[in-house]
Amino acid sequence: GGPVVHRMFLGAGAAVALALVVALATSLLSLGKEREARATAEAEAARADAAFQFVVDLFGGGHGAPLGLDTPTRTLLDAGDRRAGALRDDQAAERAVAFGALGEVYNRMELYDASLRASAEALRAARIAYGPSHPRTLEVARDHTLGLLNAGALESAHPLFVQTTQGYRALGERGAPALRQLLATYGAMLAVQSQFEDDPGPWLARAERSLDAAEPLARAARDSVALLEVLSGRANLATFREGPVTAAPLHREVSRLATRIYGDTQDALLLHYNYGVQVDQSGDIEESVRVFDRIVRIARASLGPEHAAYPLYLSRASNARLQRGAAGDVDEALELTEEASRLPMSGSPWALLAASDRLTALRAGGRWYELAARAPSTFALYESAGDSTYAAWSEAQLAFARLGLGDHRGARSLAEALVGRGGPETTALAHLVLACLGTDAVADWPATRDRALQELDAGGYAMNGLTPRLLRAGLAGGCDGWVPAG
Repeated sequence: GGPVVHRMFLGAGAAVALALVVALATSLLSLGKEREARATAEAEAARADAAFQFVVDLFGGGHGAPLGLDTPTRTLLDAGDRRAGALRDDQAAERAVAFGALGEVYNRMELYDASLRASAEALRAARIAYGPSHPRTLEVARDHTLGLLNAGALESAHPLFVQTTQGYRALGERGAPALRQLLATYGAMLAVQSQFEDDPGPWLARAERSLDAAEPLARAARDSVALLEVLSGRANLATFREGPVTAAPLHREVSRLATRIYGDTQDALLLHYNYGVQVDQSGDIEESVRVFDRIVRIARASLGPEHAAYPLYLSRASNARLQRGAAGDVDEALELTEEASRLPMSGSPWALLAASDRLTALRAGGRWYELAARAPSTFALYESAGDSTYAAWSEAQLAFARLGLGDHRGARSLAEALVGRGGPETTALAHLVLACLGTDAVADWPATRDRALQELDAGGYAMNGLTPRLLRAGLAGGCDGWVPAG
């Protein structure tokens, strides 16, 4: 899709953009000390001054016209594009810094098309200013390569990747740290992006070759960060080629190494999450509960509820609890889904996920009155989002609520209307309601259970990938697994 426009204001969003660019400019001052492969500290300081002055001019409005506090971020970034574009080729170094700073801000604001345009301009300017093989040019080329890869432009990214790795190899020891990091990161990212290609095989092979080249370099240099990228890439390759049973131990190794490097911080969360997903899909529910409980603890401490991924972590933790079904798990899932339902997520796709999770937990906990109250609003939420599959699934939860409240006529009427609608989970739920009422065409429970399982298997892992397993757990115990006695 096209770029997402974030219309934030200087009091919040634009201030963040300013902080990002100033932080970028300030960080340039230390690059000469941290990496021998970069230019001298004096040159980096000059670049930092250029970036900082670019930001000051941008947020100052220019020509004596300071910007007001209600200036939209989009306006500021458009002004930045114009100011950077006005720099001539004889100002190529400043142009490279300006577009590089803009590209980073666009990337962090998830405006990826704009970020790629800016980083392409930064690379063109760097080649003019420094030449094609200068460490600074290679650094810009590396960032643009990974940006293209992140955008799914694999055909465009690969030749630039080859050129950049050749440039780093030509630098010898000066280019060795950047070379092994690029090989590792490119291989790890390509292992993920390949799955979206019509013919992923050749791209997976390229990812593996890049990881094969990076691993001995990382181990020889004892570069734990590069090694972490390599192991993560190999784990993802195993996920796509062989499945979760084989991949889960590899992801566990990645998760443990990430903990040693980063501790219990947000930097390791995605890698812990990948491990949790694989152990869940492999059927190790105890480990899944442990991993996702830990992820929620780390996320609460390091991210906070405002972070975009926080509702996803709550969702996975609550579903893991419901799948295990041990004493206290349903109560814990209810608490997690209640926390998610209070988050400010209006207009976010996570609002839909939180709503469906809440219904699942309420049904598992036998909270029929609240389930009956929430199901219609959740149905409306999915209807407005144009998601008829989840809308029908929400109605199936209402059928269970009516069953639990003793409204057998209402439960039967709704369940009969839901058979064949939505996804396989919805039809399976409808059959369960009808079977518990004794009105199903196949009234005995084993036949109903077998039919529901066939529907789930035919549909694969639709919805969030967890509902089929929750349904299977309930199917084992007949109606007592869904409706309280009496």
